[in-house]
Amino acid sequence: MNHRRTSAVRHLPRIDAELLAAFENHSLPLDQWTHRAHVRVAYIYASTHDLETATIRIREAIKAYNKATDTPESIDRGYHETITLAFMLLVFSANARTGPHVSSDEFCEAHPELLTKFVLSDYYSRDLLMSWQANAEFISPDLAPLPLVADAVATRKFETFEAMQWGTCCLRCDSST
Repeated sequence: MNHRRTSAVRHLPRIDAELLAAFENHSLPLDQWTHRAHVRVAYIYASTHDLETATIRIREAIKAYNKATDTPESIDRGYHETITLAFMLLVFSANARTGPHVSSDEFCEAHPELLTKFVLSDYYSRDLLMSWQANAEFISPDLAPLPLVADAVATRKFETFEAMQWGTCCLRCDSST
């Protein structure tokens, strides 16, 4: 499958195009790779790709960024598949409810609930989310189901989230910014 960027990316607002370019070419300073920046990048991918492609893109980009910045692998840093999938589903769901948005900043202003990593505590117990298994592979929530993303948004390719090859998220981000 070819996961090249679609032409929609060329039409991003300049601030989003600059963030995405800096993230993808690894020139984004570490202190700017905040939780808000994670959500903004997730929104950019979600607004320009289907769920499968957006998830693959963010996984590949986060892995490459973390490798370029020497981010260590541990239970609370580095890649985390369940967090990535959960946030991508939350971003897709929020965008489907309230979008389209002019920019990733507008999306973040419309969804302050996503600007904290603690939003996942509505769905996951800390013990489950911070397990090595959840770090390595997508684990379904133990507290409440994640929102479903309509086929029209996600494409009809997936019947269950577990069937997908999900990516991972960097846990180094600061949820306060």
